[in-house]
Amino acid sequence: MINNSLPSSFNRKGVNDVDMSASNTIDLDNDLEEVSLKKQTDSSTQTRSHRKRSHASMLDDTIFKDLSSQRGKIASAIQEASLHRTNFFSNLYEEVMKIEGFEESILASAFDHLNENEVLARSFMLKSDKLRKQWLDNFFYRNG
Repeated sequence: MINNSLPSSFNRKGVNDVDMSASNTIDLDNDLEEVSLKKQTDSSTQTRSHRKRSHASMLDDTIFKDLSSQRGKIASAIQEASLHRTNFFSNLYEEVMKIEGFEESILASAFDHLNENEVLARSFMLKSDKLRKQWLDNFFYRNG
């Protein structure tokens, strides 16, 4: 059911009942000017926002270049550390194998043990030749 409590000005009117006086006419020229001005305003806003995006884009490029540079430095550091580690264990092998009084196969097993435990390996490398020989004697005595 429809609510009939509408103001009297909203009574049902037909198409022929609509007042077509001068106050209801549409000024197309004025409307076109308004649309044109709105487009110009929108256009200038787009230009400004484009400049902002361009500036932001330049900042992004700078950030990516910095990140790329830092990533390159990290890769170089990892490569250098890997090389240093390889050199360390090459030196460890030479130092273990040069100790006299032991068979080569026994020294190789001592190297394998040191290679598995980097803390022991670094400690071994800091010792004098006399203490290295003593460490090997103790190692072979404990490990039969």
